[in-house]
Amino acid sequence: QPLLLLMHAQHAELHAAVLHHIHLITHHVPDLFAVEFKRFYCRVSDPPYLRRLKIDILTAVCDANNGAQIIEELSEYVHDRQLTVAQRAVLAIGRVGELTPVTDRAVTALVGVLDYFEARDLNQGHARDLRDAALIALADICRVRPESSVLSCVPRVLTIAARDRQLSPAALTAVASLLGGPAAVLDESPYAAEDWARRTADLDASSLTAFGHSATALMLKRPAEVKPWLGNLLENCIERPGTCYL
Repeated sequence: QPLLLLMHAQHAELHAAVLHHIHLITHHVPDLFAVEFKRFYCRVSDPPYLRRLKIDILTAVCDANNGAQIIEELSEYVHDRQLTVAQRAVLAIGRVGELTPVTDRAVTALVGVLDYFEARDLNQGHARDLRDAALIALADICRVRPESSVLSCVPRVLTIAARDRQLSPAALTAVASLLGGPAAVLDESPYAAEDWARRTADLDASSLTAFGHSATALMLKRPAEVKPWLGNLLENCIERPGTCYL
């Protein structure tokens, strides 16, 4: 309670020191502040570094009782003017979905982020960066919680990834890990991977390596669909500098 009272300090520096202490405590006793989670909602007057810290604390104190409300609040921060705050909020939604039973709510929120930015000019502002963050968060959720209801978002993820050739390396790696991992059971996965196998010129060394790994894993689960094009992909990996270790 004394720490929560000190949060009302007018000086941002003292406010930050208190929040850092609370964040440290939540690593060891995450449910200690779970009931008080609304105290960590961001205020308009908070500087970006405080907003980022509060997002981290909200992620740390989430549980089955407050997860849905925290996701709803984090969804508001996705539209923050500061890119680092908005990205932190998107990834935090995914993390809450991994840690609590409200996974479906997190998936719905992240798909909403994808649709929101896909409907706008991706070259405007930070739209592409936030779209990529949503792709990464969805891939992480699917890896941690591969239930059928969660995997229902994969076709949407694959469609967006196939349409835009300017995904960040991190987003491409996330899509690759999704194809070779939990999404391997879906009918469209081998064909989506084949599409990327034909677009190796669009991939940097790290992304190409990730798709090479995923295609090899996919081969073990779906050999009939993967075998015809896997050889060409691995050949391209071997010839590309930085991927020969694959």
